[in-house]
Amino acid sequence: MQKAGLMVVIAGVLIVSGLIISVLENQLTLEGIIQENGKVSLTQTVSVSADFDADNTQVGIFAVQIMEYKESTTYAKILDPSDIEIMFLLSECQD
Repeated sequence: MQKAGLMVVIAGVLIVSGLIISVLENQLTLEGIIQENGKVSLTQTVSVSADFDADNTQVGIFAVQIMEYKESTTYAKILDPSDIEIMFLLSECQD
């Protein structure tokens, strides 16, 4: 009976350790990543601002995830600090 109890305690410690490692790994992975989310409609936009150090960051990567995409058009604009458009993405849903 003592072996069974010891095994349960060891299994519990391993599970808790795994959860802690998972949380820490997630925080390290997302460190330095700027995320923003919100509901978007025809009259409402989501704006994400970020300052980059050109000496440390040579390349910028962005992603737009659309949940429950239906018949509509979605676009994303990337602007530089002077509000000059650098990139424009247009996505249209076609059935």
